[in-house]
Amino acid sequence: MNIFRDFTEKPTAEIMDGICCALTIIHGDDVYKPIIRREYNCLVAEYHINGVVVGIMMSILELKERKISLEEYARTIRKKALIEYVDRVESERKKEWNDALNRWKETQGDNKC
Repeated sequence: MNIFRDFTEKPTAEIMDGICCALTIIHGDDVYKPIIRREYNCLVAEYHINGVVVGIMMSILELKERKISLEEYARTIRKKALIEYVDRVESERKKEWNDALNRWKETQGDNKC
């Protein structure tokens, strides 16, 4: 069974559930099961990780033509989701640190003799 060929021909709940299970991320005691949806000729996996929403989109036609395995696809999507999550969290932390530094500089400017 080629899951992507079957998906393009007749997407069923069983195929969607199989893809969703394959894309589930397990980290420690946490399980992040994506919401999978089909948009036009793309498959979108949307993860909610610690309050951050990460969406990964991949072309179904590209998947079918490359003859990529479900295992390889799942590994790639999980990796992209985690990288995007880390990038977003680091950006937020950097902004918080810059804001704190600017506030500190302002208070130091007020304390000058």
